[in-house]
Amino acid sequence: MSFDLRQLQARERISGKDKEKISYLHVITLMFVRDKKPLMSEIADYLDITPPSATSLIDKLIGNKMAERISDSNDRRTVKIVITKKGKMYIAKSWRIISSKMRKSLEDLSVREQDELIRILTKVIDSYKK
Repeated sequence: MSFDLRQLQARERISGKDKEKISYLHVITLMFVRDKKPLMSEIADYLDITPPSATSLIDKLIGNKMAERISDSNDRRTVKIVITKKGKMYIAKSWRIISSKMRKSLEDLSVREQDELIRILTKVIDSYKK
């Protein structure tokens, strides 16, 4: 999965309580954490951001109880980031909101335009597989 993170970052927020408002970047990060249980350096590499920026991003998710740090029992210096139940529920809620917004946007397109969009997006996705 590859994203232009500059376009996804803070412009639009997923609705929720003010304290819990997080960006699409946070949702993408939560999905990565859910799938990989990564180290902080792996999060920074995946998002192509600096380690301090990754720490700030994760600190917000931890503050909202959507992720947590877990120390490795064999090496206490190794700390993995894991998603919480609340984080998993937030991903599901966020994708429902995103899907609804996308559906509303696509309703303005004719069937022909929708078919053309699918063709173009498929071509773009295929180019990333190469």
